Amino acid sequence: MKANIFIALALGFLAVVAIAYGFMYDWKLLIPAVIFGLVSVIFYSGWGNRR
Repeated sequence: MKANIFIALALGFLAVVAIAYGFMYDWKLLIPAVIFGLVSVIFYSGWGNRR
């Protein structure tokens, strides 16, 4: 179970970095970064709850 928490934290950190980089570099990169972050968080949280 702890592995899922670390994976979620790692994905969250990567999402924050991607959003910050996209915001500084190009706003068009911000949209897929936000979508990917939300999908990954929902997927991993739902997967953890189901198991």
